[in-house]
Amino acid sequence: MKSESNGSVELVEAAAPTLREITRLAAAAPPRIAAMLIFIRDHLFDPRLSVHQIKEACRLRDNSIALHFHRVVGQPPGTFVTDHRIAVAERLLAGTWLPIWKITELLGYSSIQVFSRAYQRRKGRRPSAFRKQGPSEIPDVIPAPPASAALPYELDLLRRALAGQLEDQEAAQLICRLLQLYPPHRRSVPPSSP
Repeated sequence: MKSESNGSVELVEAAAPTLREITRLAAAAPPRIAAMLIFIRDHLFDPRLSVHQIKEACRLRDNSIALHFHRVVGQPPGTFVTDHRIAVAERLLAGTWLPIWKITELLGYSSIQVFSRAYQRRKGRRPSAFRKQGPSEIPDVIPAPPASAALPYELDLLRRALAGQLEDQEAAQLICRLLQLYPPHRRSVPPSSP
């Protein structure tokens, strides 16, 4: 019997580009802002994450730190957190079959309503509407991994698919990846000959 995914593997894969981006920003930021960025990166999906918690964890007492963060990063800390959670949400919505309530839970939102409102404020539509578009209509949501990293993994997936050894979630990921590689006009399947 196949075990049902709890979403942690999918979250790790979907969050990797976002977490790398936050790390890159931290490397170029002044020390106090870098400390905040590293804390955000390490706690991005913690439901209790707040600007107050970030300041306390980084031992910052300066009330103007949010202004300094905004000046360096380009947006206030709360908006930064929400935008990065939404970026991960789009990858999960497009690249997995996880239910929206599960994505809500994984991202650290208190309820599906809170997540849906945050998503709609940022993207102008509900998460379910985004998912209904299908992966072929979502440009560059799931970034292709670097060729050196992706090739062995994708070859292993293909080998296991041909042997009938894929779990449902892996098969869904493989299908999404193949749909990314082939534009819609090339997806028609030629009739098989007898």
